[in-house]
Amino acid sequence: MGLANNHILDHGEAGLRNTLAVCERAGIATVGAGVNLCEARRILIRQIGTIRVGVLGVAEHEFSIATPRSAGANPLDIIDFVRNVRENSDRFDYLVVLLHGSDEFHVPTPRVRDTCRFMIEMGARAVVVQHPHVLGGYEYYQGGHIVYGQGALVMDEAIYRDQQSFHEGFLVKLSIAGDLSSRMEIIPFVQSNPSPGARRLTEQQEEELRSRFEQRSKAIADDEFVEAEWLRFCEIRKHIYMSSLLGHNRVVRKLDSGGWLRRLFYSRKALLSVRNCVCCETHREAIETILDRGMV
Repeated sequence: MGLANNHILDHGEAGLRNTLAVCERAGIATVGAGVNLCEARRILIRQIGTIRVGVLGVAEHEFSIATPRSAGANPLDIIDFVRNVRENSDRFDYLVVLLHGSDEFHVPTPRVRDTCRFMIEMGARAVVVQHPHVLGGYEYYQGGHIVYGQGALVMDEAIYRDQQSFHEGFLVKLSIAGDLSSRMEIIPFVQSNPSPGARRLTEQQEEELRSRFEQRSKAIADDEFVEAEWLRFCEIRKHIYMSSLLGHNRVVRKLDSGGWLRRLFYSRKALLSVRNCVCCETHREAIETILDRGMV
């Protein structure tokens, strides 16, 4: 059970500890979260025939991340990823990474694609992106499989019921040979449409989904397409993101839905200062520390 995600602390540390305990009692191994960072970053090893398969779960930094002294999900930290793989490389033959990240309803972002490819370069044999709730496409990169979004599995939320992509998804099946070469298949399904649960598609529906998945996979092989799609997504979401960054409350955010309020109260110089705080690694590190430690 992969637990590295942005909602794993929705019920606090007690909720996560309860989830871990329930899974343990049921004989279900967990990966990607723990009572502290040391446990959360643990690579789960399973002997399957003659092959030792490792599974590692990581999640982007939202409100669910573990620390050395608190429970949560294993953070997506590319430096720690490399160290973790090197420290444990003699314990597994084939490493699968479950990466909970990217923006909802958009995959892959240029950064996510580079991150997945780097993980393959550093020793992963398969990287599966989860969280976007959309079919993200696939690529075979330097001998490894990358899936940029599986859709949704079982998630019955009314606010998304009018989006087709929210109701479809697929399982990932990896067949690993003795020489560690592998083959990937997808098993499409429909979920929570109309009732909760995941179900196999009809043969015609499955063929249609596979066709769209292949089209998406071909499209994201083009760097210019990935960049253009990302810029289009950011253009659509720019006012939402800027309002969040500037700390607008719900009323101000609504008033600034077109960006005119921000242009009235924030000069270009002020926004350049915000940009510097966000883009400069040291400034961003300081802001993260200040916010994390409640120093505001």
